[in-house]
Amino acid sequence: MRCPFQLRLTAATHPLDPLEASEIESAVKILKTMPNFPLEALFSTVQLNEPPKAEVWNYKAGTAFRREAFAIVMDRKLNKTFEATIDLRGKKIISSKEIADVQPLIFDREYEDLRRIVKADARWQAAMKKRGITEFDKVEVDGWAVGQVDPKFTGRLMRGLSYFKGDGDNYYGRPIEGVVAIVDITRGAVVNLTDTGVVPVAEKGQDFSEKAIGKLREKPKPLVITQPDGAGYTLRGNEVVWQKWHFRYTMHPREGIVLHTVAYDDDGKLRPILYRAALSEMVFHTATPMLTGAGGRRLMSVNITSGAIRIRSKKISTRRKTRSFSTQFLPTTKAKFPSAKAFSQSTSATAESGGSITIF
Repeated sequence: MRCPFQLRLTAATHPLDPLEASEIESAVKILKTMPNFPLEALFSTVQLNEPPKAEVWNYKAGTAFRREAFAIVMDRKLNKTFEATIDLRGKKIISSKEIADVQPLIFDREYEDLRRIVKADARWQAAMKKRGITEFDKVEVDGWAVGQVDPKFTGRLMRGLSYFKGDGDNYYGRPIEGVVAIVDITRGAVVNLTDTGVVPVAEKGQDFSEKAIGKLREKPKPLVITQPDGAGYTLRGNEVVWQKWHFRYTMHPREGIVLHTVAYDDDGKLRPILYRAALSEMVFHTATPMLTGAGGRRLMSVNITSGAIRIRSKKISTRRKTRSFSTQFLPTTKAKFPSAKAFSQSTSATAESGGSITIF
């Protein structure tokens, strides 16, 4: 799993500072001391357990503050989800409990599992052959959150949509309509395969490379952005000061960016405006009603550069195989903005067979 934000490498100086690398490693190590800790454990989330509101507002620079981690752990074999809170200073577990009838975020490895499971299904293979497709390696099975399904289907479910990639890179322009697989990831089986009938697949690919497009139009004239007197904001760790506004930010694994302790400088006195602001969830309709939180908005986020052009073209390699489109940026200015480190927070870990855990 690739995290779009670098690990925090400096010690926390504020109660809301994201966990640093050593704190994440410590939280995982402490949890592994629990009796009957599952060998096939997957860590969906290891993040800061935010302190009580009163402690944050009343915090004075330089004074001691609590440091706790919150973790969501999945027992992959038994399809059970647990939540735990860890005291990082006391190096002990504060609480740990199973949360029934819930599922954590989708893991990167599960997209690979889904692809393998669907392509091995005889019904899916028959649906492809009915459309004249016999080279299954030229088909991409894209994993999606399950959305709304018949209540009879239970377990850790994902939806598999098929696309014909051929010899190109961008397969999204060539969907194989009508074929939808519902997969139980824990059981490793397709529990339902829908085939509503053959719809012709687009003949031409949708790649955006110069080779695929042909002659490009004349490039626009350069746009140069400068700040001769320096930036109009001040960045102190995760605190931003701009004009008379003061606020902190973090990147939550599910919610994405979160604003904290927003205040306004009112003639030398900071006036609190709001304590915490975040987008808790978002539903959108694309192929099927989905919740963005199923994949985690933090993992969908990217760092941006002033004047950059976003291009989705190449593929990146995961630990198992090449699978997903990456985002590239073509910088058009040398203006300096906060680096990736400034937006750092690592909240993911994954457990391999035998119980060993690798932090990303």
